[in-house]
Amino acid sequence: MGLTQVSTDGVKNDAITKVKIPANQIEASELADNAVDTNAIANDAVTTAKIADGNVTTDSIADGSVNAGKLANNAVTTSKILDTAVSSAKIADGAITTAKLASGVQTTINNNADNRVITGSGTANTLEGEAGFTFVAGSDPNLTLSGSGHPRINLTSTSGSDHTGINFGDNDDINAGMIQYTNSNNAMQFHTNGGEKVRIDSTGRMTQNGTTSADTASALTLKNGVSGNDHTILELIADPNHYSMIYLGASDDRYRGQIRYKDNDHFMSFHTNNTERLRIQSGGGISFNGDTAAANALDDYEEGSFTPKLGGTANSDTYYVDGSGTYIKIGRKVTLSIRFSNVNLNDAASGDAIIFNLPFAPGLQPSGGVVAVTGDVQYYNVPFGTSNISNWYISSGQTRWAGLASRANNTWTGFPASDFHANNLYINFSGTYFTT
Repeated sequence: MGLTQVSTDGVKNDAITKVKIPANQIEASELADNAVDTNAIANDAVTTAKIADGNVTTDSIADGSVNAGKLANNAVTTSKILDTAVSSAKIADGAITTAKLASGVQTTINNNADNRVITGSGTANTLEGEAGFTFVAGSDPNLTLSGSGHPRINLTSTSGSDHTGINFGDNDDINAGMIQYTNSNNAMQFHTNGGEKVRIDSTGRMTQNGTTSADTASALTLKNGVSGNDHTILELIADPNHYSMIYLGASDDRYRGQIRYKDNDHFMSFHTNNTERLRIQSGGGISFNGDTAAANALDDYEEGSFTPKLGGTANSDTYYVDGSGTYIKIGRKVTLSIRFSNVNLNDAASGDAIIFNLPFAPGLQPSGGVVAVTGDVQYYNVPFGTSNISNWYISSGQTRWAGLASRANNTWTGFPASDFHANNLYINFSGTYFTT
C-alpha cells in the first residue's frame, strides 16, 4: 500500500487507539497542520507531564486562546511566571480588577480628596488624605528642600487680607514663637513668648516692642520690653584694639559724621566733616580738634554756692562772720563771687584778716610761696587805719585768702583783723585762683 492510501474516511471511528500505537511512533511532522484540534483531545488528556520543557512558546498560543475560563483557580502562581514575562503591553485595558486580586491586599485611603497629601495612618493597608499636614519623625525631625535652582516654601492667603505665618512651640503652646506676614498692611512681625517683639512695616521701618514710631522719619525704634526695667541698651562690641563706631551721613558721604570708641586706648571721639572735633579721654578730660595730650584736656566744669567766712589768723575757728558766695570751676580754674554784709567781727578776732572755707583747696603756688588773687574788691565803712590793702593772696599749701597790705625786704605784710571790728561793714569780692 502506498503512502497516503488510507484516508480518514477509510478508518472507522475509534479504530485506532493509543494501545495500537507504540510510544513515540507519531511525530509532529506526521501530523497535518490543524489535524489535531480540541475536539480530538479528551478532557485532561494533555498534562504538564506530557509537555516537554520549552515545547509550548508564545508563538504556539494563538491570541486570545488562553482566557480566564481555561485557567483553574490558583493555576498561575508567581513561580510559574518568568521575570519580565508579564509587561504592561501584555495586559489588556481593564484586565485586572479588584475581583481578580486576592482578598486582604487592598489599600484604603481615608479622607481622600483633591490636592491632599497622602500619609501613613499607623494601620496596615490604610492611608490618610491630609487636609492639614503634620510631620513627625524621631527626636530630631528634619524637612529638607533641595534643588539646583531656588528652593522655597510659598505661603499664600487667598483672601488677600489675612496673614500667613510659621509657628514655633511645643505641646503646651504651639505658637509661642511665630513669623507672621499680615497682607492687609504688608507688615512682617516676629513673635516670642506669645507676643510680637519686632515689626518691619511696609516702608522698611523697624520697631522693637512696639507697633509704631513716634516720628514717621524713624527708621529704627527700640524699647526694652522687660517689665519693671525701663533701661534700653544698644551694645556695640568690637575685638580688642578696634573701634566700635556709628556712622552718620548722607548718600553721597556716608561717613561724614562719626562716633567712635577705641578699645584698649579707652577714648571716645566725635567727628564732623570727616575730622575729629572732640575727644573724651580715658582719664575723663575733654580735648579738642584732634589734641590727644592729657595735660591739655578739660577735665571739669562745675557751678555752685558756698559759705565764705571772714576772721583772723589767730582764732578764726572761734571768731568769724559768714558771708555768701558762688563759684564756677572750669578745669583747675575757680572764679568766686563773695559778699559780706553788715559785718561786725568780734573784737576778740586777732591776727591778720583772712577769708576761709573756700569751695576748693588752692593748689601749690610757684616758687616764692605767695600768689595774688586776681579780681575786684569793693569795701564800705572799712576803717583801714594805717593799712593800705592792695590785694588778697594765697600762701603755698593753704586753703584761705589773706589780706595783703605791703611787701618790704622780702616780707609780706598783712592787714589786721581789727580793721573789721566796726559795725555795718560791707565787702564785695570777686577773684580767681587755681586748684590742685
